[in-house]
Formats: sequence, C-alpha cells, structure tokens
Amino acid sequence: MAEKTPLLKQYHRIKDNHLDELLFFRLGDFYEMFYDDAKIAARELELTLTSKPVAKDTDIPMAGVPVHAVQSYLEKLIDKGHRVAICEQVEEASKSAGIVKREVVRVVTPGTLTEEDYLDSKKNNYLLAFCWEGDFLAENQQSVGVAYVDLSTGEFETTEFVDDGDKNVLFSEINRLHPAELIIPDVEQKEQFIKRLKTYHDNLAITVRPGWQFEYDEARRAVETQYSEEKLKNFIDDRLIIRACGALVSYLAETQKRTLAHLNMIKT
Repeated sequence: MAEKTPLLKQYHRIKDNHLDELLFFRLGDFYEMFYDDAKIAARELELTLTSKPVAKDTDIPMAGVPVHAVQSYLEKLIDKGHRVAICEQVEEASKSAGIVKREVVRVVTPGTLTEEDYLDSKKNNYLLAFCWEGDFLAENQQSVGVAYVDLSTGEFETTEFVDDGDKNVLFSEINRLHPAELIIPDVEQKEQFIKRLKTYHDNLAITVRPGWQFEYDEARRAVETQYSEEKLKNFIDDRLIIRACGALVSYLAETQKRTLAHLNMIKT
C-alpha cells in the first residue's frame, strides 16, 4: 500500500474519532469528503464524485461543498438522517510550519441544530433523553425521568412520572414534545425498545449513548459542570431527573465543543 501523505494521515486521525458521522474536512474554501463519506455525500447531495491522487500512487473518492453554502447542504443531510462532523482549519496556513492544524469544532445532529434558517420558528427543536429504574421492558409500573433541551433557545426542562407496563405514558410524552432526536442508554433491551418505538415514531432520530453516562454519579458531575451546586440544590437528589439531565449535558458537550452559557436553568 502506498504511503499516505501528511494531509491524509491527519484526515485519518480525525476520522477515526468520528466513524458515525460524515466528516466535512476543511480545505481552503471547501469542505471535502473522502472515501465512503464522499460516495454518500455525492449520492445524497447530487454532487460530482471525483477521484484524485490524495496519497502517493493512490486515487481515492472525493467530493466537496463550498464553505459559503454549507448550511443548505447540512440541512439536506440532516433531513436524510445523517450526522455531520465539521472539521475546521484552526490556524492560519501562513503561520503553520507544516500541515495546517485541523480539529472538529462541532457535530451536527437533528437535535442539536441551531441554524435559524433551517428551524421552524413556530415549534421547538428538542433533544430528549430519558432513563428509568430497573428493567425497562418489564410489564410493571416504574418511574421514568425525562429531560429535554432546545439548543436554539436555551430552554431546558425535565419531568418525572410513573409509567405503566405498556409504556403508554412515555410514548404520549414523546408525542407531546415531538423531539427531533432521542438519546437512550446502551442497554441490553435497546434493540427491542427501538423496534417498538419505531412503530409509534418511525421518523424519530435515535442515538444510543454509553450507559455509564446515565448513571447518577457521572450524570451529577456532568450537570455540575454546567450549573452551580447552589442552583441544583432543590433537585440534586432526584436521581432520575439528574440522570436524564446529565446524559443530555454530556451529549451537548461532546457534539458542540463549546461553552453552553446560553442554556437556561433547568425547569422541573
């Protein structure tokens, strides 16, 4: 196999951390996509798929979109169920001794969109997380904690309720809020639950997150990075609420890669 160029080595280092997203890799005035990402983008966005020598003696699939028009392309990809990692040049080429430093500055998902031109001003764009006590698929009543945030407005709310064995209360809550994206913990029953949920909400984007991010101690640490202990004192011991909120905050920190100072105080 031909040796990779420094640029392609950099690309692979970044892409290896974003295998579930299409990587928009900034090269001057364009975001370029390579390999399978290029094939997917060319198909979904009706772009020209090219093949260029990016490594020595090696041609790879390549497709690109202009930086100035990136928003419209993002909208189309999100509508089609894709996630996109935006990789920017984070130093000036003239000041770089070698390859320009690049890093992912944001991961765009259905529930983390903030672009005003894309969002419907008459309704919220909710990202929702929920957790439960015990075996979720057990046919008995159990407590469920729900948290939801609209990143475009800063709204952050949560609730807790007792659900029946058929999960009718939870499904009704999801119907009421109509979230753009739902995050759930990676547990043994997830495939069964997703299949069941899809019968009620076929177009809902579902993202599976590590189960440990929904555990109370980890979730509490995540929430306390966003809000002071004093502000949380009234519900810090509400374990389900903290677990759902913490999972949301962790996901936002991972995808947005910036401070979230505009988030309102959590409403319960």
